[in-house]
Amino acid sequence: MDGLIALGKEDYKKFMREKRTALLQDIRDVMYFHVHMEGNGRKEPKWRGVRVVKYPTDLLLYAETIFTNKPDWIIETGTAHGGSTLFFADMLTLINAPGKVVSVDIKPINTPEHPKAEYVLGSSIDRGVVADVKSRVSGNVMVVLDSSHKTSHVMKELHFYSGCVTVGQYLVVEDCYTKDSREYPPKAAVDWFFTRTDRFVLDPRVDQYLVGITRGGWLKRIR
Repeated sequence: MDGLIALGKEDYKKFMREKRTALLQDIRDVMYFHVHMEGNGRKEPKWRGVRVVKYPTDLLLYAETIFTNKPDWIIETGTAHGGSTLFFADMLTLINAPGKVVSVDIKPINTPEHPKAEYVLGSSIDRGVVADVKSRVSGNVMVVLDSSHKTSHVMKELHFYSGCVTVGQYLVVEDCYTKDSREYPPKAAVDWFFTRTDRFVLDPRVDQYLVGITRGGWLKRIR
C-alpha cells in the first residue's frame, strides 16, 4: 500500500487500469456465482417485491437508456417472474410513454398487473405470436430478448424482431457474456446477426459498470 501511495497520479491510474484488466474476468465470474448461483435467486434484485433475473447494474443501464431514448413501446421476450416487465412498465410510466411493455413467454412464472404491461402467451418464435406482437406496437420501439438462450432460438428472435426496433433505439440480447472463459450461446447468435446486417452497432454500455448480464448484447440501430 505504501508503494501505491508513493505513485504519482498518472502512474497510479496506469497501475489500477492494468489491475482491472487482469482481474476483470474473475470479478465477472464471481458476480455471476454470487448473484445467480449461490443464493438460488435469493440474491437477485427485486423490483417492487418481484424477482428480476438480472444484475442491479443492468436495471440501472435500462433505466438510463429508457429515460434518454424514450421508447414508446418495449417488446420483451421471456417474462419469467415478471419483475423486469414491471420495471419496464414503471419506466415507461415515468417518461409518459404512450405505449406499453409487450412481454412474451411460453409459460410465465408470474404476470404482475400493470396498466403499461401486456402479456402474450406462447413461443417468441411462433409466427402467430410474432405477428400478434408486431400488431401491438408503433412509434419508437425497443426490444429485449431474454427467453430461451439456445443459439438457434436467439437467431430466430433476431430475425423476427430486429425489424421492430426503430432507429436510435436498442435491441438488447441478454446473456451474451463470457463465463468461466466460455462464451454463452446467445453470443454466437449476435455474431451471426452482425454478418447479415449493417443496421446495428454494438454499444459497450455495460463497460461503464464492469459487470452486467446484458454485457455484449446492446445493439443500437443506426439506420
